[in-house]
Amino acid sequence: MILNKVKNNYSCLVKRGFSDFAAVKTIKDNFTAISTLPNGFKIVTNNNIKHNHEVVAMGVYVDAGSRVESDYSLLGLLPGTSKLIEKLSFRSTANFTETDMLNKLELLGGNFQCIANRDSIMYQASCINKQNQIVDMLTAIRETTVNPRYSESKINDVKEILQLESEHHTPSQKDIVLPELIHQLAYGNETLGAQSTITDPSILPKITINNLYNYHQAMYTPSNMTLAMVGLKHEDALKLGAELFGDIPSQPTLPKEAPTYKANKSICIPKKAPVNNPLETFSHIAIAYPTLDITNKDIYTVAVLQSVLGGGSSFSSGGPGKGLYSRLYTQVLGRYGWVDHCSAFNYSYKETGLLGMICSVENNATPVVGELLAQQFYNLCVPYTNKGPNSNPDGITDEQVQRAKVQLKSSLLMGLESKIVELEDMGRQVCMLGYRVPIDEMLKNVEKVTLEDCVAVSQKLFVHGKGPTIAMQGDQKEFGDILTKFESYGLSIKK
Repeated sequence: MILNKVKNNYSCLVKRGFSDFAAVKTIKDNFTAISTLPNGFKIVTNNNIKHNHEVVAMGVYVDAGSRVESDYSLLGLLPGTSKLIEKLSFRSTANFTETDMLNKLELLGGNFQCIANRDSIMYQASCINKQNQIVDMLTAIRETTVNPRYSESKINDVKEILQLESEHHTPSQKDIVLPELIHQLAYGNETLGAQSTITDPSILPKITINNLYNYHQAMYTPSNMTLAMVGLKHEDALKLGAELFGDIPSQPTLPKEAPTYKANKSICIPKKAPVNNPLETFSHIAIAYPTLDITNKDIYTVAVLQSVLGGGSSFSSGGPGKGLYSRLYTQVLGRYGWVDHCSAFNYSYKETGLLGMICSVENNATPVVGELLAQQFYNLCVPYTNKGPNSNPDGITDEQVQRAKVQLKSSLLMGLESKIVELEDMGRQVCMLGYRVPIDEMLKNVEKVTLEDCVAVSQKLFVHGKGPTIAMQGDQKEFGDILTKFESYGLSIKK
């Protein structure tokens, strides 16, 4: 058993296991330290702690996800495979039975999870830094990432659960199903458009146990994996990570196909909300435009635009007043009582992204919701100037941009107060890009964004860019011709 092999004395790890530290490449700055083992496996920590913390967060990040899945994959990386791997994590492995694994995790008393996204699969956990607990928790992560063992019975159980969720639960969750459909339409059910959340259960019977092992063999390569740890000094994390992951044989990593955006696609699905659910009285719509790759300097302007739009629900459990200065509150939720929810979303990926809005309105307002959202995109492109009769009174203003920048910077800093949030930020950046952008650099880039930048990027994306992608839930005839409404506002509907 690996747990019996690895002890908490880090100095013993070097003597007994991995010892080729001369071949380890380490890059450090004031915030982050990144080491790459000879097999390509990366270990990253925050580089600004002097002592190990009482609670340590850890995670292994795999540069994979649903984006590598395709009906045409020669390797059998079929759509839905990564979601099955997520549900089967922290169970049976080469050295643990499922009972052994669950008992060990229960005794550790920490939290653990696996999340399969479009562009990554994350195994995250945290535990108290006492005795062998860090070693034990990280060993459990190593086992479920490196040595999983699947069975037909467990696979069938997970498929049944996913099928029930996709048929009865997911359709009533507009904030899950509409963004999922937006991605599928925007990228043609391939790459970033492959199903991350199972909306079509017909894909599940096609996935076999061999498909899961093929996916694991192709994507779980050392150069495709990153260990991140928060609360542990880098030299200790390196010794522990090298012992547990340094022995994985290096092998080539499967290249990833670049996503191709397909403009002007739309879909409308019927409402399937449970009986007596108040959402049955609303129609839902999501509209998005493609944005920029994550390394583009204007990606910070896109993030500010999302903050400018803001939004949320018409009812706030904490009382009125919270968030009422974002544009979707002042121009939509505060004006129209028939709008139940309206908020902006921003998805960023290595090569591209999606910026858009999702809105829920009473059924009798369905015919006007398309024009309502067209107005919001248009108002970002035509600022309020207070000059002449042609000035747009609802246009974006410098005051709104400055307020959005403060809110965005506050959110970035507040997120780092949580070990798990910092862990994910660090792990995903290094896994995806090979480096981590320091928080000070992020804050400076946000502060540089101006009103002129917001207008220029909005015009680039919404007027001169590619057409939108539209997902609706309700009566398609009631929604009307949304593309024509967008065209009447001068917004791009190019094919």
